[in-house]
Amino acid sequence: MQARMLWQPEPHDPTIAGGLTLTTYEELKKTISVDAVYLLSDSEIVLNWLENGDPSKVTGVLVSDRVKEIKRITTKSKEESVKMYFGYITDCATRGLTAEELYEHTWWKGPEFFPKEQKDWREETRLFEILLETADPLQISVQKEETTLVYVDRFSCTSKLRKTVTYVLKFLNRTMRNLPDVAKDRIRKIIGMEKELEAVTPIEAAGMRHAEKIVKAHQKQYHSTSTADIQRKLNITPDSNGIWRCHGRLEKSRLTEEAEKKSIFIAPNNSLANLIIQEAHGRYHCSTAHTMAEVRKRFWIPKLRQQVKKVIKKCTACQRCNNLLFRYPSLAE
Repeated sequence: MQARMLWQPEPHDPTIAGGLTLTTYEELKKTISVDAVYLLSDSEIVLNWLENGDPSKVTGVLVSDRVKEIKRITTKSKEESVKMYFGYITDCATRGLTAEELYEHTWWKGPEFFPKEQKDWREETRLFEILLETADPLQISVQKEETTLVYVDRFSCTSKLRKTVTYVLKFLNRTMRNLPDVAKDRIRKIIGMEKELEAVTPIEAAGMRHAEKIVKAHQKQYHSTSTADIQRKLNITPDSNGIWRCHGRLEKSRLTEEAEKKSIFIAPNNSLANLIIQEAHGRYHCSTAHTMAEVRKRFWIPKLRQQVKKVIKKCTACQRCNNLLFRYPSLAE
């Protein structure tokens, strides 16, 4: 069965016609089978609104909302396997008819081509279906989440971070004493310890250095996110402790410290990089250039200047001193 309906050119009428069509179908689908619905109008303006898709830029919000509602109705009809066509037909009622002409007019039974197949309809009807928007395919890539032993974002300074890691490592060292060698090796491999921790207090230098190695090893989780171009330009390779370092011209200098010759690579824009910058900024609240120089004595952080400016901008003491109110000059008497 094919249902047909006529409407007037007002912007509300297509929406009402579509709603009535859908309601009628819901009531009749249990009794009869409906394959297609034809909504015909004598307004080419309305048909152009529907055929062009989104006319909001030309016609405004009112018409755009009506078109969206008709699209929603069309989508629901397609879900019920019912096609909805729109087309043009001459509306004789609005053009004026006498009583004698109206008595036997096609208005009561429709045009003569209604009973025919759709392919035999006149070309002037120009039937079309509304093109519904289809969502672009979404590509989802599953990436393995890197786990870390230390959640750096929970600490406010590097000294607390180093001390905490030292305490944790000493606790693990004492806990592993009675474990089999296989279990000890597995735990050491997970936390990056090749040997047992020395029996030192948390504030001693040896424990602090050992804890700092674990903290720097935390950056391994960011190594996979670093682009190959950055790794190639900075010549990043791991040292004997598995710490990624940048190799450059300073290797041939007379500097004695290994950290000064081969800067430790720290991935940018993360919690550990911010803590290192805050420590370099120090209690003396160094300037941007001074802070960058302090950081680069041991570490190399890409886009360092940008991050240093962000850290200094959040420093309350610096803002109190640097962002003072402008003092107007004294007025002449």
